[in-house]
Amino acid sequence: MATTLGEAYPPTWAGTPKRMSKEDYALWQIYQATELEGATAVYFDVLLGKGQEAGEQYTEEERKFWREKTQLRADVVVEYPDRVRVVELRVNASVSTIGRTQAYQMLMKDDNPLGKPVEAEVVTNLANKQVEDIAGRQGIKYTVLGI
Repeated sequence: MATTLGEAYPPTWAGTPKRMSKEDYALWQIYQATELEGATAVYFDVLLGKGQEAGEQYTEEERKFWREKTQLRADVVVEYPDRVRVVELRVNASVSTIGRTQAYQMLMKDDNPLGKPVEAEVVTNLANKQVEDIAGRQGIKYTVLGI
């Protein structure tokens, strides 16, 4: 098992996504209200990659737990009619955020259950020209929102 999207939510869903930090949730609320035009669904805490195998000596339930524990997790995947966007919410985004976002995008491209072109976006509260330039050179959208 690789990409696990989980439940699809409408873009207007008003709940609190599981495992989302308070800081990321503050960014999400603004992003949801201002940046989701045309979106058809959102997925939270998306499991990406294959994770690690625990070994045959463990039960299937234990192996599944370990695979999921060691998979990477994208904050949000936004589905549009013609594309998918992997969104990394990060207060004070840094260069390492770009690397994390690239990894998520690559893994989603490798195993894309939605079968649409994959974009990536970093959403942050911090305008950092260097990070923004690096994101742009990697084809990653860089969005600054005030929280």
